[in-house]
Amino acid sequence: MDLDNAITNQSGASTPPETVEELVLDTVKATKVTGLEKFTNLKTLTLNGCGLTTLEGFPTLPKLMCLELSDNQLSGGLEELQECGLFQLSRLSLAGNRFATLDSLQALVRCLHSLTGP
Repeated sequence: MDLDNAITNQSGASTPPETVEELVLDTVKATKVTGLEKFTNLKTLTLNGCGLTTLEGFPTLPKLMCLELSDNQLSGGLEELQECGLFQLSRLSLAGNRFATLDSLQALVRCLHSLTGP
């Protein structure tokens, strides 16, 4: 199943996307996150074990509190999260990805710093 079909199945075809607060899309095969732009009230998003290789184009989700990206193929690109307005994010899971060094996580430190202030 692709990501767009999984989103429709999870949220329900008749449910307005702006009313959905949680999507569990674990193991849905995708290399990048697409199709979530209309889910502006999403609070929890799990994309564990999907095969993601990039966060390029990650949608702006201002109410997202929990983001799980474990067991993917991510090795960098966390700077993409800086542009996404994740002002409520309090939980981020990145276990089981391909970050080779702590330098790969530097963009995440800048992102978190910008969320919490100086």
